[in-house]
Amino acid sequence: MNPTLFSDRCRKYSFVRNLIYACLVFLVLNQFSSAKLVLGQSEQYDGQPTLSPNGDLIAFVSTRAGSHDVWIMDTKGENVFNLTSGFRDSNEILPRWSPDGHKILFESLKDGVSDIWVATVANGQMVDVTLTIEENTGGAVWSPDGSQIAFVISQGIGNGNIGIMNQDGSNFTRLTEGNNDYFSAAWLPDGEHISFLSYGRESSSLNLVKVSEPTDVRVLVQDIITYAWSPNGDFVAFTTHKDDEIFANEIWLLEPSHSTITNLTGSTKFFGISSLVWSPNGKQILIQSECNGNHDLWKLALVSNEIIGLGDCTNGHNSSTQWSSDGQYILFQSSSNSRTSLWIMNSDGSNPRNLLAADDKTLKFVFR
Repeated sequence: MNPTLFSDRCRKYSFVRNLIYACLVFLVLNQFSSAKLVLGQSEQYDGQPTLSPNGDLIAFVSTRAGSHDVWIMDTKGENVFNLTSGFRDSNEILPRWSPDGHKILFESLKDGVSDIWVATVANGQMVDVTLTIEENTGGAVWSPDGSQIAFVISQGIGNGNIGIMNQDGSNFTRLTEGNNDYFSAAWLPDGEHISFLSYGRESSSLNLVKVSEPTDVRVLVQDIITYAWSPNGDFVAFTTHKDDEIFANEIWLLEPSHSTITNLTGSTKFFGISSLVWSPNGKQILIQSECNGNHDLWKLALVSNEIIGLGDCTNGHNSSTQWSSDGQYILFQSSSNSRTSLWIMNSDGSNPRNLLAADDKTLKFVFR
């Protein structure tokens, strides 16, 4: 199937499935209230790991202090601290390092309202950069040079728009307006273009817009679930649905400059793919997908199209994956038995190990 061409039947099935998926994504990323997010005092959560650009620090979310806070530790297990310990009656999630590693943006959720904050790591200074925006804000991503932030503005499910601003909260601009639901923004490496997903009443699409010309929106591909750009921005990998099976997914590769589309998964069936993550050298893609009631990880080699399972589909839900900058390790969170913890393994799936002590509140780092 060419994802840009559909029969009426395919469009009907695609819209229903994509609408359901859009609602799930929106609920997870943009509509967490404090009541929804709190896991309970008996449950421990250490998740959402993200490596600093130089690989020396890890920011993550933990409930070790009672609520969801953003924590930081170095790769020697020293200098461990709670970055957001000053926040009260709220939950801080989804940390993202700035490209220079000096700042972290995160979402703070309180009384059903979500704001985006930027913290300076060296001195702990916090700025609510979306304070003047009345709607909920989330899904924030840094521009390649760290000078701007793209994010989602929402008043409710199915009513998201894409906005950008300077990293200090100034010069706020809405890039999208209308009746569609716009979300999942991503900067291209050139820093001049932003891509995003659009869900409408009859179709879904991946779109590309030049920041300086926001009215000139280019539709790259339709019937899309999730996507990820290659490190150099020449390719975009995305998932769509197989024609003959409602819940089965395929992975495709698009080269926008030549409008070339290639099926990467062939006859291999995936169900419920939720994320794609490129390796730093652009030669492999990590796949997170459902498997026997769990979520597990696979690795797709682009040269050979070989797909290798990195887990056995029995160890809970593995997600929030990230490559180390040298491509030798994979960082992820794993959830099972009411506990979410941080794990790391070699890029071939060998030697998986838990990064943090599971039996107390002492942080013990075993990355190196």
